Amino acid sequence: MGRVLHRLVRQVGDRAAAGNRGHRRYRNLGLEGAARRARHEVFARADADFIVLAQHRDDQAETLLLRLLRGAGARGLAAMSPLQSLAGARARLLRPLLGVSRAEIETYARLRGLEWVEDESNADTIRRRNFLRHHVFPLLERQFPAARATIARTAAHLAEARELLDEMARTDFERCSGPTASIPGIYSGSVTLVPRTSCAIGAKRTGRAAPGGADRRAAAPVEGVSSEARIGFAVRGWKFLRYRDKLTLQPAAEP
Repeated sequence: MGRVLHRLVRQVGDRAAAGNRGHRRYRNLGLEGAARRARHEVFARADADFIVLAQHRDDQAETLLLRLLRGAGARGLAAMSPLQSLAGARARLLRPLLGVSRAEIETYARLRGLEWVEDESNADTIRRRNFLRHHVFPLLERQFPAARATIARTAAHLAEARELLDEMARTDFERCSGPTASIPGIYSGSVTLVPRTSCAIGAKRTGRAAPGGADRRAAAPVEGVSSEARIGFAVRGWKFLRYRDKLTLQPAAEP
């Protein structure tokens, strides 16, 4: 049953991605990214409390290294979360094996005569994750034998740091009430929190999480500009306007 379910979910995701790559929400994701999003859309429709995934410590290390190479911010560098909510869904994704290596899982399975599905696409090193898995990590481990475990542990540290920054930004956000936010009020915390606080304001007012990179762009209307200058930026439905000591959030049309 496990083998059938794995293939079914994979096929649904891949077919949906292949058929919808031209659709706006799949655009620029690539086949792997589009398939991942399509699978998550399938998961979101599940009538369940949790969907348990088998991603492990090696996957976590690969994820962090991939995101480092993409120049991800604090949220991206936290890599995969052990517990992840799905927008508009009751089911949550649970990853209980992020602290366990692939070798440990395979040893456990062999000792108990268990079978598992090996996706044939995992051998295709044209895909970046597979390139890291088959070429980069073996090279790193010649000099740093514990590279995967160490990198995965770094992801956990970064996740803790991100949670702290988010909590500090939420504290600053609580001081920003009404339709506009006071820029001195935002600065009363830490300058490094200005972008995160701006995005927290946007998420609260619009009910939508900030897209990747929005926290960096959110700093522009606030920092290093004359107080008399009118400055604005828009991203995925948000429009921030800054004038004097006020930062105002307004709805923005989708591009």
